Amino acid sequence: AVVFLYCLTQRDWRWLKRLQWGWGPALFLLIAAPWFVAVSQQNPEFARFFFIHEHFERFLTTTHRRVEPWWYFIPILLIGVLPWAFMLLPAIRHAWRSEAGLAGFRPLRFTLIWGAFVFVFFSASGSKLPAYLLPLFPPLGLVIGRYLHETPAPRLAWFVAPGAVVALIGAYAAWTAPARARDALTRGMYDEFSLWLIAASLILFTAACVAFVLLRKKHRWFGVVAISVGALLVVELVEDGYEALSPLQSGYAIAQKMLPLIKPDTRIYAVETYDQSLPFYLKRPITLVNYLDEFTLGIQSEPQKAILRVEDFPAEWMRPGEALAIMGDVKYERLKAEGLPMQLIHQDPRRTVVKKPVVN
Repeated sequence: AVVFLYCLTQRDWRWLKRLQWGWGPALFLLIAAPWFVAVSQQNPEFARFFFIHEHFERFLTTTHRRVEPWWYFIPILLIGVLPWAFMLLPAIRHAWRSEAGLAGFRPLRFTLIWGAFVFVFFSASGSKLPAYLLPLFPPLGLVIGRYLHETPAPRLAWFVAPGAVVALIGAYAAWTAPARARDALTRGMYDEFSLWLIAASLILFTAACVAFVLLRKKHRWFGVVAISVGALLVVELVEDGYEALSPLQSGYAIAQKMLPLIKPDTRIYAVETYDQSLPFYLKRPITLVNYLDEFTLGIQSEPQKAILRVEDFPAEWMRPGEALAIMGDVKYERLKAEGLPMQLIHQDPRRTVVKKPVVN
């Protein structure tokens, strides 16, 4: 699709002919097709699930419930290209104009069409997730790199300077974030994470100021290196600091509380929720209760491995044998009010873990 759009805008079909008659597609099919054929033979429902459900239906419908507005990727794009966000539009304009009047293949225009296709395609999709935008950043990196090389250094300084303002705003947001926490546990995590964010913001502020001074003095590459190293350190600090929130995002902590209670025949349920990391840490399958989402196809193929209605859960819970369950706090309070016997094992703002009491 990208090659076709490029040929259309440049009125040059040689690249499309090369793609059409080249060995690339044939080699691709030779490598990839055997795997898809083998998987489809073992799982007859795979072909429809992968090619139709995960591609056409995900793009054309809202069945995956990842519905977002058309502008969803704009802030993600701007944050993703920091600290170069303020020169993004000038860099795009510069790249397109720099190849005006040239004959033959124009790599920068091809790169811009590549990036534009990714952005427009996923913005039009009925299902949106932040990671969908990742293929856009390599072409933007090429365009921005060309702009950094060809634009006068003093002019670049004014595109880097706003990064200092962004850093100060980030530091203030991080400082005030703990006060917006809904409970004491979350506030403690925010307190720890905010320290990392404040440190990252101060580094970005310093890097932007140093780069501004160097670029104004026409030390182009020293300025570019300064802001680049600062941005790299910011990413590392944010990633390390994010570990402070891992108890809310990962199932590791609750898995450690559940593992001593699990025997080979212990049943484990996830009631109207699903923690993707929990089966990994437990090394055990989990029975889903009134939860479909990405498991819709699998549950339709093997309905006996799930409990489709939450009303059927109490009877399943009371079957002979030991059992554990994870659910939201609202569902826990509701089942508790209905008299279902449960022993509380763990509770946090997102999850409640209970054990079936031993009946003497």
